[in-house]
Amino acid sequence: MKDQTAFYEERIAEARLAIAAAALDNVRRQAVLALDRWTELADQHRKARDARMKVIADKIERDAERVAAVVAEPS
Repeated sequence: MKDQTAFYEERIAEARLAIAAAALDNVRRQAVLALDRWTELADQHRKARDARMKVIADKIERDAERVAAVVAEPS
């Protein structure tokens, strides 16, 4: 009976190790997916920020041209 108990205890220990390894692998995969998503969101944010900065720069340039045109008008 002791031999069977030892046998099953070993199988249980192996199963626990397999479960722990699978859980760790799942955590690793989730971490990789989270990092990929974070990188994607950061890239989207950068592109949106660059687009906003271009709009602002274009507006400033147009405003400067208008001011220059007003200043250049003969009185």
